[in-house]
Amino acid sequence: MRRILHIIPEFNPGGGIENVVMNYYRNIDRSHFQFDVVTHSIADSSLALEFESLGGRITKMPVFGLSALSDIRKKYAKLIYDNAYDCVHCHMPNAAFLYLKIAKSMGVPQRILHSHQNRYADTASHVIRNIPLVALGKPYANVRLACSQDAGDFLFGHREYTILPNAIELDAFRFNKTLRAAKRDELGLATNDFVLGNVGRLTPQKNQTFLLSFLPALLKKRPDIVVLLVGEGPCRNELVSEARDLKVSEHVRFLGMRTDMAGLYSAMDAFVFPSLYEGLGEALIEAQVSGLPAIASTDVPKIAKINDSCAFIDRMDENAWINGVSRLSRSSNRENGYLKALGSQYDIESTKDMLEMIYRQ
Repeated sequence: MRRILHIIPEFNPGGGIENVVMNYYRNIDRSHFQFDVVTHSIADSSLALEFESLGGRITKMPVFGLSALSDIRKKYAKLIYDNAYDCVHCHMPNAAFLYLKIAKSMGVPQRILHSHQNRYADTASHVIRNIPLVALGKPYANVRLACSQDAGDFLFGHREYTILPNAIELDAFRFNKTLRAAKRDELGLATNDFVLGNVGRLTPQKNQTFLLSFLPALLKKRPDIVVLLVGEGPCRNELVSEARDLKVSEHVRFLGMRTDMAGLYSAMDAFVFPSLYEGLGEALIEAQVSGLPAIASTDVPKIAKINDSCAFIDRMDENAWINGVSRLSRSSNRENGYLKALGSQYDIESTKDMLEMIYRQ
């Protein structure tokens, strides 16, 4: 049995990194691989409970910061000592200077640094903070992974790394007509409502404020539009206020963290993804698997496109977004997205062996 410790900033439903770890843990050979997690935030315990039901253990650390480093260091070192991990898999490049350094000093043989983004942070202050922290942590990794070439080139430059796709369980996002009807009824959506979906943390990176900013103009062309924002985050209050100020609140639903994504994707008619940056854009892939026509910003890596119903528009061109979204229509064959993804690099059944091979090195 090989014991793997994942370092994750948060462990909540709907989070991108959490989804990657959970998708692989659900499908990896758990008779040979044990996953544990170190995290700094659990706002909703439903994902943690599922993880523990699969045999994983979670250690919650204090909020990551200078004042907490001493406590984190002691607690983490004891965890490593008590469990003799074969691998520490760090998904927090700005914390690798602590987690991977201690792992190396305590003899953990495999130390993975995993890149999920192609920028340092959302804000200038966080960029300034993260640049030196990331530089300090990178030398302690002896295995480098990335979800895409964009993410890998950003973090590792010319150093060798392996691309491990953010693969998903395709069946979990397959369109379901019965679920669609039930979920739309639950959400109070009318038959003729055209539902735009966006899935992701409510943060500057995901750029939901841009989506709301052009909604008044869009509604003049398509008054039947309803927007579902699925996710939670620090920008929630700001976005609620923006919707109210723009007088579009009745057309926007804030759904928070959800565990019923199959039904929500099925309930949608199209997907919008105006992110400022993405390492890959897992939610965009999930939406396409559900057969949704989609529009994403040109800052999202093109490899996230898995079928012809996905288009990319410059997020600075508001008129192009308004025109593009207003022309979207319901797909006549939602099953096509699922069929296109079968056997692809995003099918967990095709990629789980790659991760097992990496852990066996």
